[in-house]
Amino acid sequence: MTKRSTGVRALDQRMEGGINSSAVMLLLAPPGSGKTILSERFVIDGLNKNEKVLYIATGMGYDSLIKVLKSGGLKSEKSILFIDCFPWRSPGMNPPAGATLTVLPSITDLHELAPRIR
Repeated sequence: MTKRSTGVRALDQRMEGGINSSAVMLLLAPPGSGKTILSERFVIDGLNKNEKVLYIATGMGYDSLIKVLKSGGLKSEKSILFIDCFPWRSPGMNPPAGATLTVLPSITDLHELAPRIR
């Protein structure tokens, strides 16, 4: 089975190469335990390998996310599909060519999400 790096070398070693590529993972841990940092490392690693990344925002806008990811070593955000679940928020910048920004009319309108994921 193909493995994907988590973006954290020590964790990849403990997981015998990373996350199974067909796996669905759910991170459950107390506040301050590193869930956000692990997620950011995973996204940065995937994007830097030109893999497609689906990011569903539940707190941070596109511009803020990209700023955080670039400070962590992101080279290009072109293959990110960004779904903003807060339609009242203006992202503040347009995604670069090749990136996709979607704003859902409401968090309850998830049926509109499926056709936008490639």
